[in-house]
Amino acid sequence: TSVFPRSSGLFRTVQNPSRAGFAVLGLVRDGPFILVGRGLSRSESLQGTGWDSAEVVALDLSGSSSEVILRLPVNEAYYAPSGWRERVTAAGVSLEAIADDGFYWATSDRYEITYYDAAGTVRRILRRHVQPVAIDKSMKAEYEAAVLAEARQHLGGEAARIFVRNLENAQYAETLPLFGSAFVDRDQRLWVSEWVWPALTDPPPPLRLSVFSADGHWLGDLEAPDRLRIVDSRGDIVLGIWRDDFDVQYVQLHQIISH
Repeated sequence: TSVFPRSSGLFRTVQNPSRAGFAVLGLVRDGPFILVGRGLSRSESLQGTGWDSAEVVALDLSGSSSEVILRLPVNEAYYAPSGWRERVTAAGVSLEAIADDGFYWATSDRYEITYYDAAGTVRRILRRHVQPVAIDKSMKAEYEAAVLAEARQHLGGEAARIFVRNLENAQYAETLPLFGSAFVDRDQRLWVSEWVWPALTDPPPPLRLSVFSADGHWLGDLEAPDRLRIVDSRGDIVLGIWRDDFDVQYVQLHQIISH
């Protein structure tokens, strides 16, 4: 992991604590770094649908020591009796977001978001009653049409026929994940996006986000403008990345309007 200073100066490289492929979730105020090891997987006994797991590691600022503080579910998958991992469309994913003094983690099969401190201790749990959406035949057809359109556009008609064969044997989750991604803004509010279906539509539909206060209370839902991906906020101002028809990105500021 390469660590760059806020001001000018040389970066330093820190050795990660094991052979797993680690990603940096973020830096808790005054340390440590929180890393997520995504190279880990299921237990050998698991068959059918289950969750892969990941190590969560606290790495001190100097890089001299690290500690595995948690092992948490990270991706939902289907394992055949042979042990082969098969892809499941709309499978559950983990929600992860760093905050000043800890981090949020959840799995998208239920609306229960846990906040951990830098030592891995549970500090609070955010819950909402959200009815899951069942994936029906029309939704599967919509997804398949989007996949084929994407394949024809980027790979040509011949390649698209390969996708047709793959889609005939595709496995789907029973319900859509309850949420997509998340981030914590400058005011320590948690922003949680809804799951977009089908995820391949271009441009994507407006994202609807749920916003929670720093102490875990739901503040309300917000719908982002077309093609805008919100990445940060302070007060009633949001920072986002907007894409035009040619996929060129622009950084924009918007103001939240209350109805």
